[in-house]
Amino acid sequence: MKIQIQREALKDAMGLLGIVIPNHSPKPVIRCVRIVAEEGRVTLHGTNLETHVAYEVAHAEVEESGEVLIQANLLTEIAKAGRSDVLTMRAKETGCEVTEADARYDLWGVPSKMYPVAPEAAGEYDATMSLEEFRSGVRRTEFAVATEHSRYAIGGVFLKQGNGQARLVATDGRRLACCQVEEDSDMEAKGIVPPKALKVLAAIPAGCQDPIKVMVKERQAWFSCGPLLLTTNLLEGTFPDYEKVVPKDPPIKLSMNRKAVLRAIQQAGLMAKDSADGGIRLALSRGQASFRVVAGAKNIADVAVPTEYEGEPMEIGFKPEYISDALRAIGTDAFTLELTGPQSPGVIRDGADYLYLFMPVTLS
Repeated sequence: MKIQIQREALKDAMGLLGIVIPNHSPKPVIRCVRIVAEEGRVTLHGTNLETHVAYEVAHAEVEESGEVLIQANLLTEIAKAGRSDVLTMRAKETGCEVTEADARYDLWGVPSKMYPVAPEAAGEYDATMSLEEFRSGVRRTEFAVATEHSRYAIGGVFLKQGNGQARLVATDGRRLACCQVEEDSDMEAKGIVPPKALKVLAAIPAGCQDPIKVMVKERQAWFSCGPLLLTTNLLEGTFPDYEKVVPKDPPIKLSMNRKAVLRAIQQAGLMAKDSADGGIRLALSRGQASFRVVAGAKNIADVAVPTEYEGEPMEIGFKPEYISDALRAIGTDAFTLELTGPQSPGVIRDGADYLYLFMPVTLS
């Protein structure tokens, strides 16, 4: 194998593959990137054995067909540090030689036959959706995924397809984010997608105008978008029935300014770091929402935000990150806050396609 490849294109591709390729693993083969040059195309492969990514590099020229398997993190650093616009890569018996105008690198390699093979898609893709809308759906949900390894079924994003819509849902048991994306399909399918797989799809270069094609079959899912093909195992387990926990017809519905609330949480949160419970109290009164923290016997923060609230006074406690994470993800100027009572979940809505639920906390 011998190829000429644009350094910036290689850097972008390795950044995408680096989401799934582990830096540390007892299996050296999955710490490597597989580079395949054939029929005028150069395709880079990366895997963590759960998710496999194949990415075709646009700005590359094939001089000799072949393939090589080399350490991914070293190639990434070479692509970042190089000064030449074009790199030459040539396979050797022991790995690969990378050269540019003023430098040469010999990289240790692994026999290509040792690389794990990704399952091939069986049949045509079932659905297509806008890359930008899907990217937005991932951004607005994946932050709520559970990080505890013991909670395997909620360790990914639940993808539910049906009636021309794809629903992305994530929860850690204390909060829940749900986003709806339009898709060109009436098929029904569901599965729990690993977070890293979705991070790769969300990181597809912004210039890509192709839609995302999706196929979900039993415990496997395939996603195709422009130069990228992603295959992933679906997580095992049963995702919670999230629709049951959303309050029906909450009596309090407030339209609030996103930036003003974020600023108030940040200001009150300065005291929350030193409080016993780390929470913030939201107190509603006529025309005003107050974000209040009492830390110790004397330290108090009280930040007011104007609202159109005209009901009876009410208070609810919450962890600051429960709301700030969601408000940073939605990105719009205004949102709707729905409340039922101090012991009931609160709900943030951003239009008709996004819902975020957070559990209250008891504050001392």
